[in-house]
This record gives sequence, structure tokens and C-alpha cells, in this order.
Amino acid sequence: MFAAIDAEPALAGAASPPISRRLAEFFAGLSPLTLMALAVVGALALLLQAGVIGSILMLATLPVYPFSSTSSRKCYRSLDKSAQGPA
Repeated sequence: MFAAIDAEPALAGAASPPISRRLAEFFAGLSPLTLMALAVVGALALLLQAGVIGSILMLATLPVYPFSSTSSRKCYRSLDKSAQGPA
């Protein structure tokens, strides 16, 4: 059995090139117009992400803690505009 294994031809060590080289070759093959279009799409995606994250953070409500020197009823009443009487 070992003789049969030794008799087989050796496999070629055809290792694939690293991913960085493949990416570099891919982008080098693109035209300048295509690269510009990809850059614009990437920038727009980045701006969209920033807008979504910013709007989520702006909509998040922070809890209102009353001062320790103020009664909680008075503090919450002052924050609620509908609870205030006519101006």
C-alpha cells in the first residue's frame, strides 16, 4: 500500500495568491470611471449610515431625573406642558 502511495505523482503546490493580491489585481483592472462610480456609491453609503445612526441617537430619549431638593410631583408637573395651567 505504501508503494502505491509513493508511486502517485506529487501534487503541484498551486497555492492561491493572497487575498490582498487578488483584490489589488481586481481593482487595477477596473477603469477610472468605474472606480469613481464605486467611490461615489461608497461615500453615499457612508453618509446614509451616518444619517441613520445620528437619527437613532437623536430620537433616543434620556431619562429626566428630578433634583433631590424638589418634590417629584412638582418636577414632573413642570416638565409636562399639558399639566400647566393657562399661560
